[in-house]
Amino acid sequence: MKLSRGQLLERIKGGEWSDLEVKAAQHEVPRSAYETVSAFANTSGGHLVFGVQQNGEELEIVEILALIGAERLS
Repeated sequence: MKLSRGQLLERIKGGEWSDLEVKAAQHEVPRSAYETVSAFANTSGGHLVFGVQQNGEELEIVEILALIGAERLS
């Protein structure tokens, strides 16, 4: 399922999800992203979002400094 920008932002604000994973990924794709993609491939799929990090219950937008091919949602 493809999410629109608005749908994605609503999902992120909503909190709990099993098919949405966020990664800061400021300089490169983190190793854990590959594990997430593998887990999504072995279940019903999901969405991986770079440029967002989780601090406890809070989510914060972080700048992606060098990630080629990333789509910016600003």
